[in-house]
Amino acid sequence: MAVSLRIAPHAAIRNLSLLGVIIGFAVSVPAAQLKEARVTQVVKDVKLLSTGAAERPAAVRDEVRDGTAVRTGGIRAAS
Repeated sequence: MAVSLRIAPHAAIRNLSLLGVIIGFAVSVPAAQLKEARVTQVVKDVKLLSTGAAERPAAVRDEVRDGTAVRTGGIRAAS
């Protein structure tokens, strides 16, 4: 007994149209923005600057939330 795996043309068009809609939706949905992070390592000079607060040194496990900037110091060459 032979089994046919052919799809009727209207079913194939419907399936391709549905696939196109799914892919279009997946591409158009923006990625979620990062709202929170955690300090995992501090090397050299790292400061946290919260809105409305004085800058302070960062420590491991500090939370960095929306509205907080991270300032890092670099190695300066001697002049």
